[in-house]
Amino acid sequence: MLNRPELGCLVRSIILTGYSWLKWHGHLPRKIPVDDSRLDEIVGAIERIKMPFGKLWISELRSGTMNAFVAVLLSQVPRLETLSFSLNFAKEWVLTGRMLRAALLEPRNTALPKFDHLKKVSYYAPMDGDLMNRIPNTVHAMTLFYLPNMEDIRVNIENPYSCLAYQST
Repeated sequence: MLNRPELGCLVRSIILTGYSWLKWHGHLPRKIPVDDSRLDEIVGAIERIKMPFGKLWISELRSGTMNAFVAVLLSQVPRLETLSFSLNFAKEWVLTGRMLRAALLEPRNTALPKFDHLKKVSYYAPMDGDLMNRIPNTVHAMTLFYLPNMEDIRVNIENPYSCLAYQST
């Protein structure tokens, strides 16, 4: 889509799911192999967006973090109407959440879509009771409530106090 941005305008629905890797393996999925020569175009696109967390985003791309690639994908689909994250894609959501927060809450950032066509969002991060594998999602999940034309939102949000209590012990 970076080579043909008009294709991004055709995407109306993205559903990202995955078998519960955490449940069976006890950790997030391994990094995907990345060829640095293929990343130059993606890195250039991120640099043009000029995000405060751009260096982190680029670093995560280079290390093969799937969430960094998902954030790139979402930054290229301005007419998206339906978005669903579940299981593995919902567990590792920091960069996607930061990109959405920048698009929705930082008006100076005009390089990102405003997601004004997005009407239906589902964000299901498994809360399996295993505090070791929980990744706090409160800030990122709450960002979804700023979507301007939301009609249907389904989201489970981690109790921030339970995460804080676990981290302080």
